[in-house]
Amino acid sequence: MTNAKSVEKLTHNINIFYVSMGMKGMAITMPHAVLTLIFLSKGMTYSQIATIQAFYSMAVVLFEFPSGVLADRYNKKSIFIMSNITMLFCYVMVLFFDSFVMMALAWFLYGISNAFETGTIDAHIIVSIKRTCHGDEVQKKLEKFIGTGSSLTAAASIAGAGLGFALYQLIDIHLYYLMIVFMSMSALLIFFQYKYRDVDREGRDTRMKQLVKDSFKELKNSPSLRWIILCFGALQMYLQVHFQMWQSFFLEVGYNEKLFLGFYLLFQIITIIVYKLPISKIMEHYLFCSAIGGIGAAIFLYLSSHKVLTLVLYCIPVVVIFMLGYYLQTIYNLKVKEENISSLTSLSSTITRCFSVVTLLAASMIIDAFSLKVLYLVFPILSIAFVSLICKKLMRHS
Repeated sequence: MTNAKSVEKLTHNINIFYVSMGMKGMAITMPHAVLTLIFLSKGMTYSQIATIQAFYSMAVVLFEFPSGVLADRYNKKSIFIMSNITMLFCYVMVLFFDSFVMMALAWFLYGISNAFETGTIDAHIIVSIKRTCHGDEVQKKLEKFIGTGSSLTAAASIAGAGLGFALYQLIDIHLYYLMIVFMSMSALLIFFQYKYRDVDREGRDTRMKQLVKDSFKELKNSPSLRWIILCFGALQMYLQVHFQMWQSFFLEVGYNEKLFLGFYLLFQIITIIVYKLPISKIMEHYLFCSAIGGIGAAIFLYLSSHKVLTLVLYCIPVVVIFMLGYYLQTIYNLKVKEENISSLTSLSSTITRCFSVVTLLAASMIIDAFSLKVLYLVFPILSIAFVSLICKKLMRHS
């Protein structure tokens, strides 16, 4: 295939992937603003809701790395479609069953679906970029692909959550029928329109045991990859606190819960803006300025009692953490070998989720012993400081 045709095929596949992920993102986020209400309407207690969510996390941890190995051995396109089909089973169960056991099983399937998606079509596109582009163009193209994909995910989250909130007032649980339509369209678009040729496995030993061995061997021989994965975990020190506790934080400082939808939209807009930035250039020239800004904002957030100023100060570490995460994603995908990309991406995600669990347990102890504000002081400082130092180390060795 000539380079012109390769570029044309790559552009086509990227556009198909964006549309497919936009539909899938909308389907996933439609119930987010009303999920607790849905569970309560099915007779769940708050403790049961927490247990149901735990089944999701358990499934992701158990299946993420194995699914990545499967994606490296088998057809990534097929694994992605299996992810969507598994999600469809979850939606059907939510629609037609009300018991705690069935909800726990549905969320376990949700976790499996999420695990199966990791390192599939996105990994195939990253490999294609590496093989189609050359020199500095590879990093620029990877940065653009990751940034645009993340911005699209955030935009889909805004649209999905808003649409789901409105539809729930009108049709209640039946909004899941529309979610089924979006999820099915996402799978069908990839099945019929995504041009896939599995060149990753040509001339390669694809036995499961060998794939696992090769993945760990690459990790062992690459200090940069180990540092990046450790940074992914360190970012969770703040990200999990932000994602899981921002509502509690703003209630504590005196904001009305009616403003939460606006805050949710604000955080999604921040994500879109961050992932539109020329992140490599910014990190190269302004890494420590960004780190000092994020750490300083965390300190002033702890001292502040002014509501509007508190909101502004809260957003600054969010921006810095998102920027660091974006930069690390780009460098990670640039450094990882093509043949192990799915396995190592899934392994990285699994390790990161383990960090998330430890982070939330530690956060719970800090809140009990001190306060929520102390948590928002300590975790962003540790996370930003550690990751910034490692990023500087990676820049010196790149």
